[in-house]
Amino acid sequence: MTRTHYVATLLAMILVACEAAPPAPTDQAVVASDTIAPDSNTWTTLPDSAQVVARVGGAPITRAMVLDVQKASPGLTARSAFERLVDLEVLAQRAVDLGLHTSARAQRVRQESLAQRFLSGGFEPEVTPESLPVERAKELYYMPNVRKLYDHADAWRMAHVFFTCCDPKSESCDRPEIVQCFAESGENIQTVYSELKTMAAGTEGKPDALLEVMEAYRSDNESRFLRHPFAFRTRAFYYDPKRPHEDQKGYDIIAEAVARTVIEGELAVLQEPVQSPFGWHVIVQLDHDAEDRRSADDPTVIADIRKNMLPMMRQARFKALLGRLSQDMAVEIDPAPLKNLNVRFNARL
Repeated sequence: MTRTHYVATLLAMILVACEAAPPAPTDQAVVASDTIAPDSNTWTTLPDSAQVVARVGGAPITRAMVLDVQKASPGLTARSAFERLVDLEVLAQRAVDLGLHTSARAQRVRQESLAQRFLSGGFEPEVTPESLPVERAKELYYMPNVRKLYDHADAWRMAHVFFTCCDPKSESCDRPEIVQCFAESGENIQTVYSELKTMAAGTEGKPDALLEVMEAYRSDNESRFLRHPFAFRTRAFYYDPKRPHEDQKGYDIIAEAVARTVIEGELAVLQEPVQSPFGWHVIVQLDHDAEDRRSADDPTVIADIRKNMLPMMRQARFKALLGRLSQDMAVEIDPAPLKNLNVRFNARL
């Protein structure tokens, strides 16, 4: 009897039952069907190739079952695996004697076990990355958010704390108050850099850890620098280190002083303060993705798109499969017992 699929859950129930030896719980009991009866052929019928090594109350224990237990418990000897199966089967049959096999929980565990076996052994192997046609993968490549993963200039990611004094795109930066802002912020940014360097000791070289330190520093000092705006930001941008700044392309071009500081800096190491047309910055490079120019005809691109699409593809096909199976198996619903459960029925059922 391969009821050992759900015996782990039954163990706890059996231990309680053996302690007090109560009758089968009538509030959980349901009418036993042939698929869960102790002598059901569902449990005792084996493939012709099965090698039976023992029987417990007529229920077979096979060599494959022993190997499966060993696989699930690395280092377990064959004898220990065999003895465990015997013990579990003895307990499972005791549970049947007490009527516990008719409980809703035991049936649910059996259903879940069989469903998982179908998904891992039947459904998933049939839906592989290669299930997505090459032509469909090429269509996905030309979606902007997908293409930029494979066809892009050097991509950088940075973080900075900074004082903003001027926006040269919309105002003149020669006004006295703005000039004064640059001068005062230039002094303050040195303090910021010194304090951050001390706080970041031990975290430089670790982008995520350093990012947390910078963000916390700005939050803790938000009300300290009231005269001039003090902020923290992360940003991604494209920038070709080999081209002059005026030849850079794209909507996300940033100030040359900032870009060059990111590019020339070491990964996750705070750089000394730098002035841009906007203000003063303490900058750190968080990531760099080198230029990549792969086309839709590149086999590595197709393979990567297929791999990334696999979860969504399986989800869509799984939903369709459930719909077909529900129709083929003629799912019938009795709404009366469910009227107090606030159950809403979808069109599939």
